[in-house]
Amino acid sequence: MSPEPDAPMPGGGWPRTERAYAALIDRGWWAILLLLAVGVVLLGRHAPDLEVEAGTSSLLNEGDPDLAYYDASRSAWGSDEYAIVCASGRDWVSPEGAKDLRALVADLAAVPSAASVVSLLDVPLLRQSDGTTFDLAKLRTLKDDGVDFVRAKQELLGHEIAIGNLLAPDGRATSVLVYLEGAPGTTAAAPGAAAPPPPDAALQTERRNALVAGVRKVAVTWGARLGEPVRLSGICVINVNLVEHLRHDLRVFGLAALGFFLLTFLAIYRRWMFVALPLLVSALPVVLIVGAMAASGMKITIITSSLPLLLFVLLLPYTVYFVEAYRERQLLSPQEPGILSSVKAATAIFLPCLLSCTTTMAGFAALRTSLTRPVRDFGVMLAIGMAVGLVVVFLAIPAMARPLRKPRPPRADGRGEPGGVVRLLANLSLRHPITVIVVAALVLAVSAVGASRLSAQSKFTSYFRTESEVYKGLEYVDTQMGGTTPLEVHMKAPSKGFFLTPKGIAAAAAVGAYFDGVPETGNVRSLARLVKELEKKNPKVATVLPVLVKVPAVRAVTSEFLSADGEVARVVVRMRETAPTLDRAKVLSGLRAHLASSPDLAGVETRVTGVFLLYQNMLDTLIETQNSSFYWVVGAVFLMVVLLFRALVVSTLVVVTQVLPTMVTLGTMGWAGIPLDLVTVMIASISMGVGIDASIQYAWRHRFEQRGTADPEEAVRRTHATVGRAIWIATTVIVCGFLVLVLSDFKPSVWLGVLNAVAMIVSQLSALTVLPALLFLRERRRARRASGRVS
Repeated sequence: MSPEPDAPMPGGGWPRTERAYAALIDRGWWAILLLLAVGVVLLGRHAPDLEVEAGTSSLLNEGDPDLAYYDASRSAWGSDEYAIVCASGRDWVSPEGAKDLRALVADLAAVPSAASVVSLLDVPLLRQSDGTTFDLAKLRTLKDDGVDFVRAKQELLGHEIAIGNLLAPDGRATSVLVYLEGAPGTTAAAPGAAAPPPPDAALQTERRNALVAGVRKVAVTWGARLGEPVRLSGICVINVNLVEHLRHDLRVFGLAALGFFLLTFLAIYRRWMFVALPLLVSALPVVLIVGAMAASGMKITIITSSLPLLLFVLLLPYTVYFVEAYRERQLLSPQEPGILSSVKAATAIFLPCLLSCTTTMAGFAALRTSLTRPVRDFGVMLAIGMAVGLVVVFLAIPAMARPLRKPRPPRADGRGEPGGVVRLLANLSLRHPITVIVVAALVLAVSAVGASRLSAQSKFTSYFRTESEVYKGLEYVDTQMGGTTPLEVHMKAPSKGFFLTPKGIAAAAAVGAYFDGVPETGNVRSLARLVKELEKKNPKVATVLPVLVKVPAVRAVTSEFLSADGEVARVVVRMRETAPTLDRAKVLSGLRAHLASSPDLAGVETRVTGVFLLYQNMLDTLIETQNSSFYWVVGAVFLMVVLLFRALVVSTLVVVTQVLPTMVTLGTMGWAGIPLDLVTVMIASISMGVGIDASIQYAWRHRFEQRGTADPEEAVRRTHATVGRAIWIATTVIVCGFLVLVLSDFKPSVWLGVLNAVAMIVSQLSALTVLPALLFLRERRRARRASGRVS
């Protein structure tokens, strides 16, 4: 193929690199397509094997020492992995209620992979007879015959341990805990003993799915029998729901994106070549990256579930820029061969696309500062995906177009006046540039104030839609059954048997006393609470406590918060996650101060642990992670833009106009009270890294148009008429792609989509109004100075 003359274009000329690129496309198009096909086959075949990891542990800080301690402590205190089954509609402390409860427990015990079941039936009834003597030989529970239900109701409705844990205060709702077989600590080891090896992950996933499926069937059956819904909660149920949400999102995102973008591109271009090629080329890197993830053993999580969609959406603009540049060449030179138009269009847009892609990669790479592995994986894989995608776009589209029939030239003028909305934005920038800049500055100031109000006090219950199984279960347990989020205080005494003495009981009581003044407290369980319950039978129970705790029925209760040798104890609290006044940091700081100052805890080692603490530790890092990643990406973007334009002023204008969309998004979150969480913490880096593309494309094209005319206004109009249309289409595509995330069952993903869509809309408007206004004023001032020198 011999090069032919071409119309003026940015990056014009016919240098050696272009000749090599043209030869590669013209003669090696089949090799490019073959190589891509081989890559898709080799890696794509692994894509269906991509494993899903959606455990609640993936939402915590991986390197948190408190997490390591918490995991190690499970072997001593028993597993947290159980399903909570909440049944209502009966007086459970009655002959009929107890009979139904025994039947419900039997059904749950028969569920596959159920290791054990704990219920109200396991609570020993200590006041079935008068007097202060504990008749250990005749100790009864609701399982047994001959129970005096009048006495049982009187005892259980005021029980220090059962109420708010296994029984609602009115006695008409009860919780049953179904423990997962094989979970770490299902059979509690002695504190200090070596932890058993963890079970096989695949086997545990199979067991967990079987358990939850069985519990759901029981819930349906008993819901019909009781006339009220049986609600489910617990780590098992939450984990399974997260996996189901993730699979739902992957399926829905793919179908929705394909259908929407197919119709959108068809409506815009009305040429199958300009519809099929962009969609196919943008999908290829997704297949390659997902296949590589699966082949390398990486897993997709609830945080990274949007990765395939986002990679697809973020690559589409590069195909739009190519199609627009190709159509422009065909309009200017209708007789130009298609292969030449492809090569010249690609080379014209390559440098700004390379820089915008690099800045997007910098935005994702900034997420490496996160302490949470799924967030880091999200950033790394999207950065790699963007690099792979850029190469694929600039090789695959021209190669695919090479053997195809050349499309008819476009009818519209590609270099005249801009049309539609783009024309309105151009007129606004040129007629009222000062107003545009002042309004942008005011919006930036208001947004900055809003961003300063950002908090990280998100609640786990807010992650789920209100109609979901998880939310209904969590909300019911939280409000009716003593709270949801566990908080523990572990205590180690200087000697064995200490916690069976009055001083040990006082130490446990001192810990629990703090929570009496915390209104967000749900249920508190400890040795001191048990002793308080026993004192209702015998005020001098402390003298016989060492004997009582050896009785199997009593030991079954005390094992939750007391070691067999009496040297180690814990206080277990459930906090009300839905309480509107809940401030985790305040609760924890107050607790630590109380533990350090209480005289009853002198000589006793204490350590705070539990999911409540671990979740707060994660939240504490969010603001720091967002700030560090945002500053990093702004610095990296500025450096790259300076390298591209080699002009400090223009580079500053480009970056400043793209700080605005990010600040608007953060300000919106702050003013609306939307807290940061593991997903929304990524918004600043993503919006800055992705949004900068529009400003880079505009400034790059404007520089070329400015060289072709001495009129600053004409340069702006030409830029809007050419790349302005491409920016409008490309950014609209990204906005719609982000909005697909509103279909997610996981609310943080919904916020990620909505807020990034807001950022992209502001980015679009900023690139087509604020940046042109700034460039216009700058060039007009320079023109006037030059005119003054000439005169």
